[in-house]
Amino acid sequence: MTKRENMERQGCMKEFDIKHVSVRLNKEQSSIKGNEQISSSEDLYRLMADFMSEFDREIVVILNADNKHKVINYCIASIGTIDGSIANPREIFKAAILSNAAKIFMLHNHPSGDVTPSRLDDAITEKIAAAGNLLGIPLVDHMVIGDGSYYSYAENTELLNRVKNYNTKEAYDKAVERD
Repeated sequence: MTKRENMERQGCMKEFDIKHVSVRLNKEQSSIKGNEQISSSEDLYRLMADFMSEFDREIVVILNADNKHKVINYCIASIGTIDGSIANPREIFKAAILSNAAKIFMLHNHPSGDVTPSRLDDAITEKIAAAGNLLGIPLVDHMVIGDGSYYSYAENTELLNRVKNYNTKEAYDKAVERD
């Protein structure tokens, strides 16, 4: 008796079916009207301010874009509470990968109206930027939108430039450890 036959006889090995799954992009009918090419933070704000102001809780929105910053589509990656939202790289990049995006823009609102980023905002920006660099889908900007104003990481910090050098798992792990 072979080892496999012996294990089957003892009930150690059972046959099972591995299910096939398909992962597909589902394009919905809702859309955002505006200039589809983002050439500045002001363009990004003008495109998204009205949409983001409609929510009474924090949301994280991803704009998937091509190499020339032309918006392909958008995805609401997370809906949170009045003072927080969870932004996981897995959810952030799912639609980007399915959309064949070359770059992403990440936005979230602060229902309080104060666009000052929190330490958690800084940490998630670094984490998403590092993950994007590993995937080859860089984060162009992370924008916080509030009452009639915005905060752009691309305009106001060196964080995105510093993270551009992250291209290894060790660098990503260091960014993750900080949050």
